[in-house]
Amino acid sequence: MGKQPKRISAASLRRLRESLGLTQQDIATATGMQQSEVSRLERRGDCHVSTLRRIITALGGKLEIVARLGAKRFPLD
Repeated sequence: MGKQPKRISAASLRRLRESLGLTQQDIATATGMQQSEVSRLERRGDCHVSTLRRIITALGGKLEIVARLGAKRFPLD
């Protein structure tokens, strides 16, 4: 079985942006992307974890991913 790229829902990116009261252009400026790239990311079914990390970091945050298996939680790097 080949290694697949890590991907998550791009709709989460739009919800995050909207909850912060930011525009696509605000995200684009913070990340050095074009506004059209941000728009495409938000319309996709998923995006790479590295892309989301880039956006979160540019906004001054830190992306944390945790796997929950029953009552156990495992932080993923």
